[in-house]
Amino acid sequence: MATHPRPFYLYPVLALLGGFLFLAVSCGKKGPLELPEDVRPAAISDLRAESLEGETVLSWTRPRRNADGSSFRDLAGFLIVRASGDDPTFRRAAFLDMKGQDIRDGRVTWTDPAARTGETYTYRVSSRNSLKAFSLPSNLATVMAAPLIDAPTNLRGEGGDGEALLSWEPVGAATGYYVYRSLREDGPFERVTEAIHGDLTFREEVSNTTRLYYQVRAVGAAGALGRVSRTVEIRPRRSTPPEPVEGLKASYAAGTVYLSWKAVSDTDRFGIYEVCRLSGTDLRCVQTSRPSFADHDLPETGALRYEVRVVDNSASPVEGEARDITVLVPGPP
Repeated sequence: MATHPRPFYLYPVLALLGGFLFLAVSCGKKGPLELPEDVRPAAISDLRAESLEGETVLSWTRPRRNADGSSFRDLAGFLIVRASGDDPTFRRAAFLDMKGQDIRDGRVTWTDPAARTGETYTYRVSSRNSLKAFSLPSNLATVMAAPLIDAPTNLRGEGGDGEALLSWEPVGAATGYYVYRSLREDGPFERVTEAIHGDLTFREEVSNTTRLYYQVRAVGAAGALGRVSRTVEIRPRRSTPPEPVEGLKASYAAGTVYLSWKAVSDTDRFGIYEVCRLSGTDLRCVQTSRPSFADHDLPETGALRYEVRVVDNSASPVEGEARDITVLVPGPP
């Protein structure tokens, strides 16, 4: 078959098409993925390290933002690096896989199983996202691994008039003590003091109306925290009882006994009245916030004696002196 030479004017066109094909193939080649800096998680800034009950514990807040301020939702884990006094080079201590993990209260904790008592360690933590991009390292956190310190024993609590009083026995390795307080027996407990030195007692002013719970923990060398004491409950109690009610009156009508008295003036302190009915050996008591009471559930006939007293609103209530009055319930005509 004979061949025919291509017209010369086609050569520039073919060259141009070849250039486009080369560019298309080049653009299709895969290379290493370069992540922009703002896609990385923001650095952790509140890393803490402490010796707690004989263990070296790290804690930090789970990051919620990327470096560019956008929401960080695809947390994959945390890289923890550690340096020691003998070896100042940071080396990998652990990687925490956090995929699918629920972080309660937004706070992450990790206990170093390799920490040796008496050694000083410095830590840093970086978070990683699902694209395997790491944040910049966190702040430095340094701690000395300390031995276990016992809990204070014989913790005693007493509620006074507007105050809470604590006392406890000393702990041999303690250089001071922290006091913790909560409104609930099961916590959470909040530290309410700096380290107490040279004293085994604590006093603070509190509301008489609040029931409180306390714990004490010993502090050792370099701030090491010992075991926490048992929990004690304190109910403040006013030292002055309420005054008796004034102007107590009673009447009977249509099967009901009506009681009334003068309202107390200090309703913030004395806002509760206790009414008790005595019928033979039967004693029934109710409380009311109003200076009146209607008793509809009466026995058939007979003399009924009522006592009314003021009860204050302390966590450990104080009762005032009772005032009494007798009412005769008539029989059928």
